[in-house]
Amino acid sequence: MDRKIIILIGSLILSSCFSTTFNKGRFKKFVPVQSQNHLLKKNGYYFYETGVYRHNNYVPYGTGAVPLDSTRIKVIDGIIFYENAKVYITNHFDGLLFEKENSLEVAQEKLENRIDAYNLKGIDTMNTHISTLGKYEIRNDTITIQYFRFSFGDRFLTEVKGILKDSNNFHLFERTDFSNSWSKPKPYAINKKYTFKEY
Repeated sequence: MDRKIIILIGSLILSSCFSTTFNKGRFKKFVPVQSQNHLLKKNGYYFYETGVYRHNNYVPYGTGAVPLDSTRIKVIDGIIFYENAKVYITNHFDGLLFEKENSLEVAQEKLENRIDAYNLKGIDTMNTHISTLGKYEIRNDTITIQYFRFSFGDRFLTEVKGILKDSNNFHLFERTDFSNSWSKPKPYAINKKYTFKEY
């Protein structure tokens, strides 16, 4: 009996050490329309800038206390598109105080350092795991992107849709976050305007 309990506990510990990629069956096989693939630039990245509040004074969760100070920081997210309908979605990169003149440039420099450090310009898009690279498709002026987000040690599919304004700008307006259930979640509205920056 003790041996079975030890094996069960050991199995649970081992399974928690490995990441699982969910929703692979919903990951679409996008076939890029070659006549529209050129509408997105591949010699740089697209970025979305926003402001977030970072709390300066940490307050333990559940105490009911409120942080005394918070600072608004400029933050950017990046998207890199590749020729074969693959896409790389970056995490957030902090700049300086939101109102600082060079805050955007600081955030962009951090993102570009990540691109260089991980060789994202020349990544092997054919052999890189799907949990790293997503896919995209352009139909008329609509762009659809699917990628896997990291959450609590596992990866789950996310789909975003938007309107392509021109080769330098697009606007994402809808997002769907899949979970480990079989039911399809409802999409919800987002408002993210991306702008191109050359390497």
